[in-house]
Amino acid sequence: MEQKIIHIFREHKRRYGSRRIVKELRSEGDQISRYTAGKILRDHGLKAIQPRSFVPKTTDSRHPYPISPNLLLDRAMPTGPNEIWVGDITYIPLAGGKWAYLAVWMDLYSRRIVGWHLDYHMQESLITTAFKKALRSRKPPKGLIVHSDRRGQYASTNFRKLIDDRRNAHPHTERRQSAGWS
Repeated sequence: MEQKIIHIFREHKRRYGSRRIVKELRSEGDQISRYTAGKILRDHGLKAIQPRSFVPKTTDSRHPYPISPNLLLDRAMPTGPNEIWVGDITYIPLAGGKWAYLAVWMDLYSRRIVGWHLDYHMQESLITTAFKKALRSRKPPKGLIVHSDRRGQYASTNFRKLIDDRRNAHPHTERRQSAGWS
């Protein structure tokens, strides 16, 4: 039994620990406990490699840009489309350990995605491209509130300029950022 355990361990390139080895042995008709398999592995100095779990960091709230006030704190839910858009970034794992980043803008009333952009980076162009797509697809009226978190991309000079240009064209458009939206 000892040689079978060592063979399975090596056959699977050190990726099988006692649980998987026991499962494989039982599927072949052998009866062994997880404790016994683990002890044999330890006695031979064999330890399964564990893939490091990695979750990319998408929020960096420590940036030099000013933070806008939270316009949604005491506000009721929207009563129609294009009153409030909320934005966020998420990550998508790709083959080979790489990541893609998805920026979305959602209409809070309809819960529809009004603009999105997928890229291999989290630079501000990720969210500005998605926001421009949202503007083109929806053409929101005056009074739109743009809500996001405190990420540097949303507080950046270029994104603020995009909002300010829109506000100048539509004076009641407001922007805000808050740690409350995730």
